[in-house]
Amino acid sequence: MDVSGKHGAPAGFSPALLERIAQAMLHAFDAAHGGFGTGQKFPHPEALDFALLWAEKTGNPAFREVVQRSLTAMAEGALLDPVEGGFFRYCATRDWRQPWTEKLLETQAGLLRNYLEAWQLFGRDELRKVAQKTLSYVEHALRDPATGAWFAGQEGDDGYYALPERQRADRKPPRVDPLIATRPLAATISAFFKAGAVLGDDGATQRALQATDFLVERLISRGKGAYHSCTADGNRQILGLVADQVFAARALLHAVQFAGCNRHLAVVEDLIGVLRAKESAQHGGFSDVRDDAPHFAQSRRRHEALLENGLLAEALLRASWLLARPEWRSLAERTLCAFAADYPLYGYHTAEYGRAVELFFHPPQCLFVVGAEGDARRDELLAVARRTYAPSKLVLALDPAREEELLARHGFAAAERPFACVRVGGSEVATVDDPGRLPAVMAAADAARSGFTA
Repeated sequence: MDVSGKHGAPAGFSPALLERIAQAMLHAFDAAHGGFGTGQKFPHPEALDFALLWAEKTGNPAFREVVQRSLTAMAEGALLDPVEGGFFRYCATRDWRQPWTEKLLETQAGLLRNYLEAWQLFGRDELRKVAQKTLSYVEHALRDPATGAWFAGQEGDDGYYALPERQRADRKPPRVDPLIATRPLAATISAFFKAGAVLGDDGATQRALQATDFLVERLISRGKGAYHSCTADGNRQILGLVADQVFAARALLHAVQFAGCNRHLAVVEDLIGVLRAKESAQHGGFSDVRDDAPHFAQSRRRHEALLENGLLAEALLRASWLLARPEWRSLAERTLCAFAADYPLYGYHTAEYGRAVELFFHPPQCLFVVGAEGDARRDELLAVARRTYAPSKLVLALDPAREEELLARHGFAAAERPFACVRVGGSEVATVDDPGRLPAVMAAADAARSGFTA
C-alpha cells in the first residue's frame, strides 16, 4: 500500500470514514446502561471524546445520548467513589456494579476531560460537580508535594471502599503507587489546564504549570525523547516509547494554548524529531519496534497502536497549525493512511483515530491573540478564547516583542491594540479587538469549520 501522500492515499481514506466510525460506535454503545459493550465495563474516555465531537458537529441526538447516559451511569453507579471522589479502574458487571477498586491517574485525567467538555456542551451542573470532585481527588490523593507531579495511581482495597466516610477515618487508606509515569502525568497536565480555563480555577492552572516543569526538566532528555517513568529517588526508566512522546507533546501543546508557554514549542519540535525515527518506512505509522516486515500490520497490539498513532496524528496536526509547519500535516496523513483499513476491526477503539481523521479533513479554528504580554486587553481576549467551548480549537498568544519569527510565519504584523485573529484552514474568519465579540466570531468559525473539507 502506498501511503506517501494525498495522491497515493488508499481509496478508503476519505471524510466518509468518519460516518462509518460513528456508526461503529453506536453499534457498540450499551443503550440500556451506558458505556460500550455488554460485559465488564471500562470507562473509555477516547470514545466519549469522539462522541462529544460528533454530537456537537452533527447535532445527532444519538450521540448526545451516548455521552450523557454513559457519564450519568458512571457517576451514579459503583465506578465513582462517592466519599473521596475518583473513579475506579472498571466494573465487573454491565450495569456498573462490583468495581475493581484500583484508581488509576490516567482514568481520572480522561474522565475529568469528558465531564468538563460535557458540561460545556450540555450545561448540566451535575457534570461540573463530578469534574470538580475528580479534580479534588487527584489533587489531594495523588499529588506529590515535593515535585508537583502526580503519582500513577492508588491501590485497590474492596473493604476500605465499602466503608462509609466516618468508618474510613479509622483505617489507613490504600497505598499510593510512588511511581511518576509520563503518559498519565502528561494526560493529567492536559486535563488540569482545561479545568483551569473552563472552571476559572487558577489553582488548577498553576498545578498544571508546576507538573509541566517537572515533565520537561526530569522526564524529557533533549534529542533523546521522554522517559517512561521515574521513581521517588529520581531514577528514570525506559527511554523513547511512542506513547510517552505523544502524550508529552500533547501536554506541552496544551501548556502553549492554555498558559502561553511558547518556549515549550521547541521541546515539541524535538519530540517530533525523536518520533520520526520510529516511523515504518514501508507501512507508515509509528511503532516502538523498528520493523518494516509485513507482520507489522498484524501486531497483537494493533488496537493500542491505533490509539497511539491516532493521538500522534492529532498532535502533528495541531503542531503544524501552531508552528506553521505544513510538512507535519503530510506526516500525519501518512500515519492516518497506514490505519485506514482498521476501523471495522476495533469498534469504539477506533475513536481517537476518528478524531484525528476529523481534524485532518476539517482543519481546526485557530485563534491567534497578538499583543504585548501583560496587556489587560490581550489577557481578556485570551481568557475568552480559552474558556469558550469549540471542538478542536487552537489558541496561540504571540508577543510581537518576543516572537517575531513565529509572528512572521503566521503573517501577522504588530498593531497598536491587541487583537484576536480567527482562522479556519488558513482562511481568515474575522479579526476583533473586543473580547465581547469573540464568542460570536468563534461560533461563526465553528460553523465554517463544519463545512470546510481539506
